[in-house]
Amino acid sequence: MKRFAMHPIASSPQSHMEQHTVRYRRLPAVVAVIGMVALGALLIIVGPSYFPHAGGFHINHINISGCRITRPSEILAYAHLQPGMNLLRVNLAQTSTRLEQYPYIQKAVVQRKLPDTLEIFIVEREPRALILLDDYYVLDTHGEIFKKAESAERHYPVLTGLTEQSLYHDRQRCETMIRTALQLLGHIENDARFKGSQIEIGIDQTSGFTIRMSPDPVEVELGWSAFPEKIDSLWKIVDDLRSKGLSPDIVKLKSPHKAYVTVRG
Repeated sequence: MKRFAMHPIASSPQSHMEQHTVRYRRLPAVVAVIGMVALGALLIIVGPSYFPHAGGFHINHINISGCRITRPSEILAYAHLQPGMNLLRVNLAQTSTRLEQYPYIQKAVVQRKLPDTLEIFIVEREPRALILLDDYYVLDTHGEIFKKAESAERHYPVLTGLTEQSLYHDRQRCETMIRTALQLLGHIENDARFKGSQIEIGIDQTSGFTIRMSPDPVEVELGWSAFPEKIDSLWKIVDDLRSKGLSPDIVKLKSPHKAYVTVRG
């Protein structure tokens, strides 16, 4: 049986030239893409340092989105921004960090939009309640303390019973109790029978949660759990007492089916 050796077929000089031609044609496009990416990165990262006097990049538009509580003028003043500034000199990271120090701003993202626009995206903290420590402080929806309350903010429901010392010594447990108190507050606010009442929620690290209502003062001890069921029991007790011409002073709900009641007067 004969064996045949395979010999490589030599390519022609013309095919080599065609391959080189294709590569050379692609080269300018590749270089252009790399150049644009590098320039964009340079403008974003080192623009404030290397282009401090670049002309034609002045801020003519500042677009701010996400503001419901904070006024745009407050954001611009706090961020030290104004139209006419050099767009490339704005340090995006530092400006975002500075804005996030503003009490009502939880998250801020600042971006350039060449040639003359600065975009600011804001996520605000939503005030939920006050907590009384050495003074009144504002809690957001996550139960985080984010600022001292001003007089115009004193209308929110109040959590009492905790101290600065208890937060310092057992912060994790205190934060859990604050979040639970806010859940209880949600049940209260969704119940029309509480309408018109000023609400204080007392937190006792031993006995649990107490609702204090005014101007018609009633104190309701709820313990640690079964809040919706105990609130329903509360209103059944209140309705029964009112039908007899009586008003509750203190209601201690040991369970949804067991309560100790003290009447006023």
